Amino acid sequence: MRSLALLLITLTASLLLAAEGKSALSKHTEIGGMNNFLALQYLPEERYSGDLTAPRGDYEMLLSLHVPKEGKGPFPVVFYVHGGGYNAGTKEGQQQLAKELAKRGIAYCGFNYILQPKGIFPQCWWDFHNAARYLRKHADKYNLDPLRFGAFGISAGGWLISSASLPSGDYVASAMQGRAEHVPTLMTKGAKIGTNRPDGEWAWLKPMRDPAPAWPGEAGGFSALSWDFYYHVNYGDNSAPAIQQWAGQGNAKPSYFDALTKAGGRITITELTNQKFAGKSVHVPPFFNRGDGAGEADALDLDGKPGKTLGLVVADFFARELLGPNARVPAPEIYPIPRIINAPTAVTMLAPRGATIHYTLDGTAPTPTSPTYQAAISVGPGTTVKAITVAPGLQPSGVYSAEFVAGTPAPSVTGPAVLPPGATGQPYSVTFTADKPKVRWNLQGDLVSYVPIHKTDTIYPNNMKFDAATGTWSGTPTLPGSYWVQVWVAEGPGMVAGYRNYRWTVTGKALEKPAPQVAQDDQNQPLVTLKRWPADKTKDLLGELTKAKLRALSPNEPGDAQVMILVPAADQTAAQTVLKNFLLHQPAELGLVGKCAFHF
Repeated sequence: MRSLALLLITLTASLLLAAEGKSALSKHTEIGGMNNFLALQYLPEERYSGDLTAPRGDYEMLLSLHVPKEGKGPFPVVFYVHGGGYNAGTKEGQQQLAKELAKRGIAYCGFNYILQPKGIFPQCWWDFHNAARYLRKHADKYNLDPLRFGAFGISAGGWLISSASLPSGDYVASAMQGRAEHVPTLMTKGAKIGTNRPDGEWAWLKPMRDPAPAWPGEAGGFSALSWDFYYHVNYGDNSAPAIQQWAGQGNAKPSYFDALTKAGGRITITELTNQKFAGKSVHVPPFFNRGDGAGEADALDLDGKPGKTLGLVVADFFARELLGPNARVPAPEIYPIPRIINAPTAVTMLAPRGATIHYTLDGTAPTPTSPTYQAAISVGPGTTVKAITVAPGLQPSGVYSAEFVAGTPAPSVTGPAVLPPGATGQPYSVTFTADKPKVRWNLQGDLVSYVPIHKTDTIYPNNMKFDAATGTWSGTPTLPGSYWVQVWVAEGPGMVAGYRNYRWTVTGKALEKPAPQVAQDDQNQPLVTLKRWPADKTKDLLGELTKAKLRALSPNEPGDAQVMILVPAADQTAAQTVLKNFLLHQPAELGLVGKCAFHF
């Protein structure tokens, strides 16, 4: 149960937003024919705040679980991870697909995650696994099978589940959004990559996997993923799960196909068959037809035959990968993360309850006859630990590889132990310290500063500023609440960082109004599909859009046969102008190399 203070803060937020004609909390919808467990708090108490300035307050980082009434269970579960460009969206809206999953004996979970403009990376990726840990922790209560977890993501949700689930603990997030950098490879380059954003959230290299999971002892892995938006994640281990990519008619296989299959993954390309999609990439296709004869959701089934909608094929995919003979155990987890060590280190491993871990230390692939993990083992620099999970009635997982490289570990935040409380209208200042003398700092969490799109002035939530050079956080707070603050430290931009979480409590009277909530729907819309464009020209166009302060996204790599570019709906007109001007100044031969399929 939440603390009384948090309830009072949440109630205050509800009353304030209701007074402005807003609803403070998302709706939590029951689904007929299912046992509904609504608005579950899937993170520990300290992660929830009364941040009234948040676009969707952290007290809404909730999930809703819907378990079939028919059947005995325990049931597999599939997460729905919504889109919205990481700054909008809600866990509601896929009830029809939930019912189709229930018919196949699969539970359904709608999942809300932290949104921008907070500093959310890599925390939103970590929280995806933390939500899985929470449901495994309570698997008996909700009649779930901890060995059979899947997830499907739309737009940013696909980006989230691919970024969270595919790289192993040997990877860190770099200055390029969504990309993964391989730590052992980085160490051969001096553990630094180039960046021209010295103090932003992307300048520090942060672990893609959570070094300190929210629910210790509970595994966070998934066996099957399905999405329509992948965001350039490198695959370096061969523990990748089964994947379903949604595509347009006749779409070429995605750029990551070979890398994923070489890493032990299984991938299914599900094509939409409506002629309007011929030769195109598709963003957020409908799951079910509307009954108007348009047939926009018509798709090939898992055997390549027509006659089903995408929603039915997605449900069939999860039935095959979680219930059929293809079903396999999620890969194990290996700690510590990141794996830069300079002395013998205790290594622990984790798998879902009901599974056994087998491992090797000599670089060979483990088998069910390899040593069984029972307690922490000690390894030295240069050791590669490989492990699989096995469980009765399921295929073994892929091989999870953990490389412990020799080097100086990332710096750590040493103080303060706790943040002193603050009061609205009263000056506040605290300076963080590290175990190394020359470092740079980065602040994330509820109160990270940001620049709104089309604006030039920086917003400092609760009037607090952070000095990346000195590690000093100061200001005069204007809103009461309990805030989650995450402090990162590194020896410089482009280098692996350490972090520490804090809670900051502010008392007193509110001196400003809370910001309005964000839109509930995905605002990203296709601008253009580039066909057979050279990678450098695609990068140039993306650079021009960025220079115009337009947030452009793409589920493809520059140089792919097709590159779809998306921008928020409100930016479409400005983006069209940039695109047209760009084309006017390109050499004539570009038209011979590639063609644009305009969406306006």
